[in-house]
Amino acid sequence: LADNAIISLKKENYVEFDDLHHVSKLQKRKIGFSRVRFLPKKDKMRIVANTKVQCMIRTGKEGQRSPFFKRVNPSLQKLHAILRKIKNENPQALGSSVFGYDDVYKKLYQFRQEIKGVPSVYIVIA
Repeated sequence: LADNAIISLKKENYVEFDDLHHVSKLQKRKIGFSRVRFLPKKDKMRIVANTKVQCMIRTGKEGQRSPFFKRVNPSLQKLHAILRKIKNENPQALGSSVFGYDDVYKKLYQFRQEIKGVPSVYIVIA
């Protein structure tokens, strides 16, 4: 399963990063990187990133501290504000994008209101 996932990700322009000589280049970046986990799908893997947490790369050398890298969220705050403004001014521009649990609730509530009179409709939330 893991091998198939890596092959699938490489086809989608992802690169396996296991070389520690890139650490100094990463430290100079203005934006950090995220720890990811993989959720299996039918024939691919979905990447879920945790952008809140500061990440580190283990150097593998005893006694040497592992460097911490900047969190991604603070770097994306301005972009997030711009996207929210676009969404508020022109909701169709971003399709069905949601920016948090409140947006998900609003979409589900609106959908529920639309199907209220339709018989035999079941909604499962997990």
